Amino acid sequence: MKRLALLLLLCAPLARAQAPTYVQGVAGSSGYTTAHASMVLSLPNPTLSGNTIICAGQFGYVSGTSVSVADDKSDSFTTRGTHADSNQVVWIADKIGATAGARVITVSYSGTAPAYVQAACAEFYNVSAYDTVSAGNNSTGTAITAGSATPSQTGDLVILVTEQDSTGAVTSFTVGSQSNITWKFLQNDWGFGSVVDEMVEWGVYNSTAALNGTATLAPSGGWNAIEALYKAGSAGAAPTQVPYVNMVAHYNMYALAASQTIGIPIPAGDSMAVYDHICPSTYTSALSDSASNTWTIAGQASSSGGYSVLGYVSGASPSFNPSMTLTITESAAAQDCDITVSGFTGTTTYDSTTGFAHATGNQTTSGNLATLSITPSAKNELFFIDTGISSHQITGTASPSYCYGNVVYSSTEASTGEFDENNFRGACYNGLSTSSFTPTLTTSGGAVGQWQAAAIGFKSLGSGAAPKMTLLGVGP
Repeated sequence: MKRLALLLLLCAPLARAQAPTYVQGVAGSSGYTTAHASMVLSLPNPTLSGNTIICAGQFGYVSGTSVSVADDKSDSFTTRGTHADSNQVVWIADKIGATAGARVITVSYSGTAPAYVQAACAEFYNVSAYDTVSAGNNSTGTAITAGSATPSQTGDLVILVTEQDSTGAVTSFTVGSQSNITWKFLQNDWGFGSVVDEMVEWGVYNSTAALNGTATLAPSGGWNAIEALYKAGSAGAAPTQVPYVNMVAHYNMYALAASQTIGIPIPAGDSMAVYDHICPSTYTSALSDSASNTWTIAGQASSSGGYSVLGYVSGASPSFNPSMTLTITESAAAQDCDITVSGFTGTTTYDSTTGFAHATGNQTTSGNLATLSITPSAKNELFFIDTGISSHQITGTASPSYCYGNVVYSSTEASTGEFDENNFRGACYNGLSTSSFTPTLTTSGGAVGQWQAAAIGFKSLGSGAAPKMTLLGVGP
């Protein structure tokens, strides 16, 4: 009997680790020719206990310059690998088991401050440890390979970052197509008006054979790439309350054409998407995507500082995939615009009662900027807010506590052609309260001058009595 029991035990299937799972991500906009000692970007929501944050990015090659990453909970990240060619350096860093509530991430560069910087970050659960990294690779052509890496176990999470560093515009990045892994975009930024191009993809690799991650670039050009692998294992948690923003992609539209197409890596299965445009001289008049979703322009706010436009996907069952593209029709070509596209989960509907809220003003003294008053028409709503300014810089939110800024900036940011052009985006979760609130923003550098702000809201179709996003710690 003992021998039989032992035989049965040996023949029993081994318990498989839970697959690494995406929670949320941010794809940052780019710096251009200005040298930056650091850049700041934010995840849409505070992280959950035990989850892992992985960041990847690039910076202009300067001999002796290195990269480090930290978050607003004093977590120091480990840089797992870098790869340099004569133009750019690509890198990957992580914090396994980040402190709960971490959200704002600072990427710092030691040595000589580089130009042409960009980064993207994502939160995952069921990531237990770092596994290995490739040596990296660079070449010229359309077929990108990140270099070979051999996992120690099956089910590894793989992160690959690549960039195009030739002159000329990129017309597309395409995720790799390989056995035992399905690649998905975290970032799909082609660069606009010769600004920095970067693609980050991820997937779960169900093999222990060596993996040389692939992607495709068009047209042919110089590229640089690296990949890192992470072990699967039971760790962290998934958010249990919805809706919540799980992806924000930022784009610096240094030269925005009258008709412009961009890549928008909205996760498949998301229920809604929001488009946000801030531009000094033009506005968006129409939107269409490659998945045939219907987009609605909710409205536009304008001041002498520019235009803010908010739009969203309408319809009962939108179809999203990380390889989608969005075509933007502008009133005219323009420069120094910035755009974000956000995806979120949870069954929701546009709040037509609150509608398109907007306000304008002129701040003549330095300090926090109180924007527009928002009155929710229901409990457990999700509001998207933007604010465009004439000068200086917005760095985040001061109040209320359930509003989260999603800005990309640097203390050495130029007034044009950089990151989010010093403007603001964010999301607010009103929870069980239907009281009016006014998002108040933190600023630096002095009075912001003329400003315009806009907001739209989305109502949950679930119970209005249940607190929203308890695990993420949001909502009053």
